[in-house]
Amino acid sequence: MALVEEIFKKEFFNIQNIKKVQNKGLVSVCYKEEVISKLVTSITEKEDLAAKIETKAPGKRHPSLIVCDIPNSTTEKELQQAIVDCLVLPNPLEIRFKLRGKEQDTSHWVMEAPRKVIKKIKITCKIALNWTRHRMRKFSHLILARKEYEEESAKEWLNTITKERTEKEGIAEQRRQEEIEQRKQVYEERKRKDEMEFELQKIRLGAKEGKPEHEATPYRPTSLQPTIGKVLENLLTPRLNYHLERLNKISDNQYGFRKGCSAKLEIHHLIQKINEGKKKNPHFLVLSIDSKGAFDNIRQS
Repeated sequence: MALVEEIFKKEFFNIQNIKKVQNKGLVSVCYKEEVISKLVTSITEKEDLAAKIETKAPGKRHPSLIVCDIPNSTTEKELQQAIVDCLVLPNPLEIRFKLRGKEQDTSHWVMEAPRKVIKKIKITCKIALNWTRHRMRKFSHLILARKEYEEESAKEWLNTITKERTEKEGIAEQRRQEEIEQRKQVYEERKRKDEMEFELQKIRLGAKEGKPEHEATPYRPTSLQPTIGKVLENLLTPRLNYHLERLNKISDNQYGFRKGCSAKLEIHHLIQKINEGKKKNPHFLVLSIDSKGAFDNIRQS
């Protein structure tokens, strides 16, 4: 291993971040393909190195998927089956590690997921598990790759990232509140407009036949209600009439605007009263009164 480190530093001085791994291995980070090719060629050309050293490129690393707040009582088999059924996967995902969840006795499960699975998460962001829906999202790894990062530098970097994320969340929350306020204003404006349309009615003046058109008295206002007003009238009128009839608040002598009463019935009752009066007295007086402009002059309160 010391020999390999010496070769790295001597012949490949631009290779950095050489680290020791298990099974007496070394890992080096290279940013150019030509550097990797030169390193592999130098080792294979020397017989003594080729006999002792094996070069191996790292495997392809897939993104990670995190499932949040899974109860600790949930088994791996149950979670895998729920993910397979939700995302319609041919095989279960490989579990990488677990993190402590936000809720008590829960954990976040982090799994290796190909990019096709990550795309499905954007459509189906929650899975159902034991009558509870759990959120899924892409998990981002935070790696401090450079050896020169000290503890204080790492803390400062993390604080900067946290601050930026907090600012972004604050801006997003502010935009969300502004959008809510805007929707409220639109709703209130629409509500006010509907109320005005309901309260305001179109008035049409029509003159009675045979009356002089140059005078104001023969004209009668006709109110044109909006559709919602007509619907409300048809809903309230039967209930109001039923209430008044049940409590006997309407006089028996009223024939107008009552169900089952008409002008013919009124004339029939009048003739009946006249006949009954003639039986008692040969003279019977009928007085008919027509109030001019009664509806316009009647007290409404």
